[in-house]
Amino acid sequence: MKLILFLLAGAGLYLAGVDFETLLGLDTAAVDTSLLVVAVLFAVAFVVRLIWTAVYIGSGQYALDRRLDQWIK
Repeated sequence: MKLILFLLAGAGLYLAGVDFETLLGLDTAAVDTSLLVVAVLFAVAFVVRLIWTAVYIGSGQYALDRRLDQWIK
């Protein structure tokens, strides 16, 4: 939870115009590459989680689905 808050605070500062690359003396290309890699990993994790959720719900193991089936019968 704290990591998400720090990431949101960092994104807010970045959008506000704070240039972390210059401030910390980082290589621009390395920072851009690492941010791109992190973004791709988050996108892949989102797609995998979405597919897993769809398969899980479709398998009938979802508790709400079972309760609805019992209620309908």
